[in-house]
Amino acid sequence: MAMGLFLSAPGMILLGLTPEQGLAVDVVAAMLIGFGWEFVFVSGQSTVAVDAPSHLRGRMMGLFFVLVTATTALGAVTVGLVLDRMGMATAFLINAAIVIGAGLVLWTRAEGADGTDMPGNREREGGRAMPGGVAGGFDEHRTDGDA
Repeated sequence: MAMGLFLSAPGMILLGLTPEQGLAVDVVAAMLIGFGWEFVFVSGQSTVAVDAPSHLRGRMMGLFFVLVTATTALGAVTVGLVLDRMGMATAFLINAAIVIGAGLVLWTRAEGADGTDMPGNREREGGRAMPGGVAGGFDEHRTDGDA
């Protein structure tokens, strides 16, 4: 997920720094943003599908999509307010800073305090990696009595 955020940030920076450079620059920037966000969405879905216990997987996927939809709507309103008050270039640069910050948080949490590498090391300290790579993961015991 962090890599997708890092891929989309340059597109936002490009749109913020070159507001009147023409359609070609805008298209390249939009492609960077879209390409990066597809990494975020696909890796998020994959993480939930792999790490969630089978009896909770449907609920977790539903929650994932609710959060994606809700945060997109909240972000649209927030960006609209920033656009009105500070202008388009500032809005793109603020978004880029937030995205880079989120990518750094995910990256550092995935690495873990013990210096273990990212998703290749799934088992850590007796628990599974959570989405974003945080040790502990979803609770693996079943409450419905099925094995």
